[in-house]
Amino acid sequence: MEKGISKNVYDILQVISGLYLSFFLFYHIRAVMLGRFVWNTETDFHFAAWGVKNSPADRFFIPYYSLSVLCVFIHVACVHRQKVLALRQSKFGLDSSYRLAGRHAAVIMITGVVITTLIITSFIRA
Repeated sequence: MEKGISKNVYDILQVISGLYLSFFLFYHIRAVMLGRFVWNTETDFHFAAWGVKNSPADRFFIPYYSLSVLCVFIHVACVHRQKVLALRQSKFGLDSSYRLAGRHAAVIMITGVVITTLIITSFIRA
């Protein structure tokens, strides 16, 4: 590691979530375009839910969609944490800023877990 560059868990999470989102968006858009223009299938909610409801495809699609939604929230939480730290450090000091920024990030990530659970549940019940 280069001198002067410190990586914390939030930096690593931001990079990993960003890489997964890139992977997801590339393959998701590809699948939608294939479904729409090659297979002449309606690419709506039920198109996505089919993979989650049918075995053995569910072993791929449940983690695929779950991780995509979670990664959006993780990525946003990491960026939000950086912004909170940048705004608060000069006014309130390092310790209180780190605590507040960590709490904000945790709330955003927990919200992501709840929303992911709701989305996957709605796919399964569709």
